[in-house]
Amino acid sequence: MNTHALRNSLQTVIAISMIIASSQLLLAQNKSTSKPAGPKETHFDTDGRKLIPVGVLAADKMSATSSGNVMTILFEDAKLSLQNENDPLTATWVGTLVIPTRTTPGNRSTSYVQHVRGFVSKTKDSSVSILLTLGGGKTHLISYGYGVTINRNILRQLLSPIQQQTNSYVASIAILVERRNVKSAVQVNIDSLDVDAKARSGAK
Repeated sequence: MNTHALRNSLQTVIAISMIIASSQLLLAQNKSTSKPAGPKETHFDTDGRKLIPVGVLAADKMSATSSGNVMTILFEDAKLSLQNENDPLTATWVGTLVIPTRTTPGNRSTSYVQHVRGFVSKTKDSSVSILLTLGGGKTHLISYGYGVTINRNILRQLLSPIQQQTNSYVASIAILVERRNVKSAVQVNIDSLDVDAKARSGAK
């Protein structure tokens, strides 16, 4: 394994560890001790959101709106761009967001259906890795490796099981970019995250 690949692998491992650790800690802190009284539907409370910085380049600009079990998060600063010899060869953006949730009578919400939107532009000598731990549970990886030139929008649907007896939705995102030389260029933005707390068909 060459030096660039090794460094990229180490960055990925570190970012995954940070995301999982912060998500698990926040879930433990927000876990409800009361027993569920029956089927419950999960609703979001974006007015009570908290932004938890966990990295050097932490998120500090965002907005969120919700209506019942549907939520939209807009990011203004979840982006990285390395374009010339004055920029470093590697960069990382990491941020964690906590949205309070509440349950209401109805079909029990069992999973989060999430749509991630953004943009990526890279030359062959650069790579992009986007790690998302959503809902405090499953970690998802969106990766664009070396050897391919890419200039496209990002649209991914990601599913995460709802951790029962919790009163928050935790989203941790890490963006890792690397380029092999100063002549290569890379840009990546995460623009928005749409979340829908869904009940499994037939769930009671």
